[in-house]
Amino acid sequence: SGGHVFDLWVLNDIKLSLLVSEPPGFRPISKLGVGERGGVSIWVPVKDRLQYVAGVDSSEGETWSNPAGCGILEIESGEQVAALHGIFSPKELAELSADLCWEYNETLMCVERNNTGVAVLQWLTESVAYPNLFWTYPFSGSGRKLQTSPKLGWSTNSQTKPLLVRDLVDGVQGSSMIVNDPDFVDECMTFVKDRGREGEAVHAQEGCTDDRVMYWGIAWRIRKLILLGYVAAVQAPSVIELGVRS
Repeated sequence: SGGHVFDLWVLNDIKLSLLVSEPPGFRPISKLGVGERGGVSIWVPVKDRLQYVAGVDSSEGETWSNPAGCGILEIESGEQVAALHGIFSPKELAELSADLCWEYNETLMCVERNNTGVAVLQWLTESVAYPNLFWTYPFSGSGRKLQTSPKLGWSTNSQTKPLLVRDLVDGVQGSSMIVNDPDFVDECMTFVKDRGREGEAVHAQEGCTDDRVMYWGIAWRIRKLILLGYVAAVQAPSVIELGVRS
């Protein structure tokens, strides 16, 4: 094992600061009758004219599966303002994430499209009709635009995951992300790296989960691209071009 991805000393300092903070507002979800399987944490209520970005990580929604969720950041400050978390089917996750993102000024929602994320995106486009979804436009490693169609959502792969993790580590350890989610900090503490034949892999420790690391990481990565001018915070109805850049 290559050890922990995040600095545990920094994470412990964040945990201590959160212990003396006001607990978030928490509301169980009654719309779909899934209150016992998850809910919404609100650290900072929505404010008019501010822009937000959300990362969404899905799962099968079965009792044995990992949780799913949606984390919302305020773009300018980089503060965690709200999160949906629990055991949700792709349909439930799509509808509940859309409700939360609509509440936060039609947040730019970036869904990881791996595996069950495809079903989440299908529900968002065909049934929910959420208006502000993130599109990826593929580029080659040299920066040349490829002649392929843009795709909805974020693909976590060997190119994008290292960038996501690197940016998230920098944000947490450099204090540019205002962290309010103590459960996210717990997941960072059990997020590790291993070095194998094909290079370094990062993942949750055995018996732990990393869904919060992923949805906050996606939101943080897209926020960076927005601030750099590579991505627009409002992507409907036009498609925004995105390259895999540093």
